[in-house]
Amino acid sequence: MMSLCSSIIAQTNRIDDIVNEYAKVTGISGSIVTLSTNASSIFAVSDTVLLIQMTGVTIDGNEVKNAGRYEFHIVTDVNGQNVTLLAPPGSFDPTELVQLIRVPSYKNAEITNKGLTCQPWKWADGTGGVLALMVEGTLTVNGNIDVSGRGFKGGDASGEYAGDCSFDPPYNRSGYAANDFDLAGNKGEGAVTTSYYPGVNSANVRGFGKTYNGGGGGNGKWSGGGGGANGGYGGRGGNQLCGKPASDSVFLLIRYLYNEGYAFKYDEPFWMNPSKHAFMGGGGGAGTGFGTAGGNGGGIVIIVAQKFQFLENTAIKANGASVGGAPSEAGSGGGGAGGSVLLSVEDYGEIKVEIEGGNGGNVNKEINNPNHSQGAGGGGGGGFLITSKTVNQANITKTGGEQGILTSEWGRASKGEDGFSRSDFQVQLRGFLRNFIITPDTTVCYGDDYSEPVTIRASQPLGGDGNYVFRWQTSTNGIWIDIENSNTRHLTHKFIHDTIVRRVVTSENITDEGSSVKINVFRKVTNEIAPTDTTLCWQESFEIRGSVPTGGGNGTYSYQWQEFVNNQWINKSASKNLPVEFSSGNEINTYRYRRIITSIPAGCVSVVETSDIIVQPVIKYNAITSGDQKVCDDVEQIKADKPEGGDGNKPDYQWQISTDRENWKDLTDEDADQQNYTPQKETTQILSSEYYQDRYYRRIVTSGACKNASNYVTIRFDQHPSKAKILTDLMGDSLKFKFTMDLEAERPVVGAGKWWSTMEKLDFDRPNEWITKVNYLQFGDNTIYWEVKVSDSKCDPSYDMINLKVVDIMIPTGFSPNGDDYNQCFRIVGAENATSSELIIIDRYNNVVFESKSFMGSSDLNNCTGWWDGRSSSGKELPNGIYFYQFTLNGDKVYKGYVALKR
Repeated sequence: MMSLCSSIIAQTNRIDDIVNEYAKVTGISGSIVTLSTNASSIFAVSDTVLLIQMTGVTIDGNEVKNAGRYEFHIVTDVNGQNVTLLAPPGSFDPTELVQLIRVPSYKNAEITNKGLTCQPWKWADGTGGVLALMVEGTLTVNGNIDVSGRGFKGGDASGEYAGDCSFDPPYNRSGYAANDFDLAGNKGEGAVTTSYYPGVNSANVRGFGKTYNGGGGGNGKWSGGGGGANGGYGGRGGNQLCGKPASDSVFLLIRYLYNEGYAFKYDEPFWMNPSKHAFMGGGGGAGTGFGTAGGNGGGIVIIVAQKFQFLENTAIKANGASVGGAPSEAGSGGGGAGGSVLLSVEDYGEIKVEIEGGNGGNVNKEINNPNHSQGAGGGGGGGFLITSKTVNQANITKTGGEQGILTSEWGRASKGEDGFSRSDFQVQLRGFLRNFIITPDTTVCYGDDYSEPVTIRASQPLGGDGNYVFRWQTSTNGIWIDIENSNTRHLTHKFIHDTIVRRVVTSENITDEGSSVKINVFRKVTNEIAPTDTTLCWQESFEIRGSVPTGGGNGTYSYQWQEFVNNQWINKSASKNLPVEFSSGNEINTYRYRRIITSIPAGCVSVVETSDIIVQPVIKYNAITSGDQKVCDDVEQIKADKPEGGDGNKPDYQWQISTDRENWKDLTDEDADQQNYTPQKETTQILSSEYYQDRYYRRIVTSGACKNASNYVTIRFDQHPSKAKILTDLMGDSLKFKFTMDLEAERPVVGAGKWWSTMEKLDFDRPNEWITKVNYLQFGDNTIYWEVKVSDSKCDPSYDMINLKVVDIMIPTGFSPNGDDYNQCFRIVGAENATSSELIIIDRYNNVVFESKSFMGSSDLNNCTGWWDGRSSSGKELPNGIYFYQFTLNGDKVYKGYVALKR
């Protein structure tokens, strides 16, 4: 027998970011799964895990070869690189990309506003791209569940294109090797078998041929990439275009209209069971030339829960990534396909799901030069949603991505096909059942007779063959006894003693004892109040106090006071004791009250009432007339009415202070015995050494035997924030081609700090921390502020400012590597701050004599390591003369010019 209780990791959880852990599977033998890493660093006994195969579809799509197959398992042993499962897995092929994922299980879970995601898919590791979790109760979605763009990777940008604008071979094949950049663009990743792409055989990584649901790359000069696919087909990439196509346009059509990704046939049951297969969205193919990469596909979401509760503007998202940018002389990448969302939930609530395809990349056409036209990217296909029951489709979006824009009659791409959804999902559990009780621990209260039967609700079981036998059991001493005639999902039963209850479920020779619930049985509640017979001076308020009740449960109670008016009881206050207000006047009035106590959660009820309470004339007009105040330093006088009543003599005043409106302390300063009162900061410290919080003031009026407390007024003395001070000091230096900078400010003692700038493009890693990094600095002056303020305070914030000046790189016009320790190398000042750099040196005969893919070196003027020292790539000294350079920073910023070499 196996109970899921052992794998539940907490009663309630707040979760965000990435909750799964991943490992690549290298072998499967019986119930033992072998990993590529030490299993104990990730998995433990009783863990719930997901075994899923990511690839394996043949390129023609005729065989799935277990691609997309998944199963949930329970871990029974961990040893070295081996994980033993409760039951042997079904058919998986470890020669493909198969991963084992740790799946957390929760009683209830709340996703914070930071949201939930998964590790991005990594083909080289064979891991990522999947978010999976199980919740016994409610999954509250306060932040997005978002795996958009975390599925199959789009084809990388293809780079330089030196090929022809030809419609003839060698431009007509569906697959090309990685170094054939002058023939075709890179394909997007897909679920195709690893023997095809991109593993052992790298001859097919480029070309218009799709990698099943991965989009194909463009063929020929400046053609566009196809969109990835999943629930819907990806759109085709745009044609190459070198003027109007010639008579072989039919061949051109064949060559470019079929580079889109291929949709999985979820709607054809004979091909695959959608409950047993899950696919990531295919990546879009890349165009040719210095164009754009294809968009990544969406990832996979698998959730098992009792109930969804979506906050407004939150959703489950598995969208394909769109392609940004618009090259002028190159083809654009295709959009990524939407991913897959698999949900086994009993109450979907206001479910919101996005599985949209990403948009293909745009291209720019030079109107006056038709030879610079090119193909846009195809739109990504929509994704796939499968639920365990029919859900409201109003907030389900699964549209295919739009094709890229090209203002030309030729070279057009096409839109991705919409995805689709089904409602017949059956989650795949292997060797165990999902079985738990929904009803929490319950208390039942009895009087002299036993109460009505109690209903215990339980989950719809999952796993097995779908046919379930139920058996409810009770225990009072550790021995479980079957309840007769209890083969039902829920149980309705009378209980006369404290009892533990559980549900045993059997299906397909699997038995699960499930979780248990406690039924507590209690007796009546004690209830006494005082006074029950008294005469009072007229006064505005009075409190009838009740005893501390006993019985009826665990000592938690709800209260309801009622007053007898016009021969009927009406509700007054829901508190342990009853503050009452009596009607003013000259006549004697008689009042009667009662208190009703209900024990929680059992619901035992007790009612007791007072005898007559006789009330005589009261003090009137004891009211504070000035309003609440929120101040930084100065405070206005609290004003109050002049009271009347009592014995008719001048009343006595006593002003009081409180921090909780229940416990009041007499003030003793100069005007604390006057009609009006002016609070002082120092006075407030009679209650606390800190006065920066809400204080409540009221006036007590005494006249004769009558005493009356006024309403209260709230005054808050706000605190000044700490002085803002930036510690980072550039000493007047400029940042040479450096667009990020570490910043540090003095940590505020009072208040909270925030980094900000009037420049919209600047981004701070941790804007609310005193230590942060600013990104996306712009050339020129970048003014940055550090602000410290106390939240919702009347005291002004404090500011400090720093200016970061960014300048371009400095490229020398000459150098002399003659050994005199001066100007020995071609050093580009600022290049050391770039993320990537590439230098090409060409002599006057147009020969490339030196090339560096990572051209950056030390800022030490006496150290030429990493810079060009006047030698060829092979180490040979080059003759004096003028040389031309092309220098590329960060992959897209290009500098061209010449430099003089003189030894």
